[in-house]
Amino acid sequence: MSYDLHGKWDLGNQWTGEYLNPHTNLTEIGKALDLLWRNKIDSSKVVMGLAFYARAYTLADPSCVKPGCIFASGANQGNCSREVGILLNSEIDQIIADHQLSTTFYEDAAA
Repeated sequence: MSYDLHGKWDLGNQWTGEYLNPHTNLTEIGKALDLLWRNKIDSSKVVMGLAFYARAYTLADPSCVKPGCIFASGANQGNCSREVGILLNSEIDQIIADHQLSTTFYEDAAA
């Protein structure tokens, strides 16, 4: 599975900590796949999923909004997702439109 690597369950976890980590992380996926390749797993036997939702957080410090910042809890539930810490892509798109937000790609953190 190439998603749900991080989420609100990281809160209080001594190994991962409560950092703003994406639930899909290219670095971690690459390392996991490397383990398969080193063990001669046939790549045609590997299936990767794609989530149409995101793990969402409430920030500990609203002014700290980049990778490495700390979260306090899962974000409020969405109108459709109805689960704390999860927002559907459509809910995220609506929040961005409603609040005229822009997105930022952190290339170093995604590598």
